Amino acid sequence: MRKYTTHIVVLISMCLIFVGQINAEANRPIYIGDLIEIQIQDTEMTPSEINDLFQPFEIVSIDEANDGYIVVLRHFEPGRWEFDVKGQPVIIKIEALIDNENMGTDTIVEGEYELIKPGVYIPFPMIIIILSIVFITSLAYILIVRMKKKSKKTITAADNFNLQVNSIRLSDHELVFKLQHSLNDYFGRCMIKSSDVFIESEGSNDDILKQFSQEYPIPDELLIELKEWYKQGEFYKYSGITMPMEKRQDYLEQLKVIFQTINEFMEVRV
Repeated sequence: MRKYTTHIVVLISMCLIFVGQINAEANRPIYIGDLIEIQIQDTEMTPSEINDLFQPFEIVSIDEANDGYIVVLRHFEPGRWEFDVKGQPVIIKIEALIDNENMGTDTIVEGEYELIKPGVYIPFPMIIIILSIVFITSLAYILIVRMKKKSKKTITAADNFNLQVNSIRLSDHELVFKLQHSLNDYFGRCMIKSSDVFIESEGSNDDILKQFSQEYPIPDELLIELKEWYKQGEFYKYSGITMPMEKRQDYLEQLKVIFQTINEFMEVRV
């Protein structure tokens, strides 16, 4: 019984530390383009439900945690949003990057890409309720922990790719960058042979494609098709010309066909 009591005290202490971190880091405003990390302690939710829950935010990644998921998201418009996560309100407020002094200027201000943990505001009464729930559920958990085994969920590299691509709108001004990033991220996950770890692929598209093709020798005709798809996107990324809407749809469809071929190739190899 003393062992169980110690476990409860440690768990509550960790929760109090977590609350302190929320209060401390909540003082740092969230700006347009900032990456926001949210941990969802619910193993029954699916990635699709999470994606729908946090609309209109862009879902950068969803990774499995021991007791749920870790979701990284961002948004490119200022405002205040409130989401209901299994009865718990989660409020996200995004500040504009331009202050009054910069209003009316042509200055371009970029957002920060450092993860904000947790980067959300939770009302204090809700924190008290959460701590109470944690205390009660801890007692129940200690009694049944040896009697129940949780089946482990896995999110494959292909699942993560489809989730990212489906969250991108054709009207998005970063369409080309996001589609290329989704494919590069898929390559990164395949190369480490683990879909549980998020890989931020670095380097040029040519470097990433070269590294992937060295580890998984894909057919020459597919490699040529991939290079041509990247080349089309690079033109619009660096020329300053906006990709027409009909071209955007065609570019997206090309990616889906290429991905299906690559994924079938990978499934055969595995």
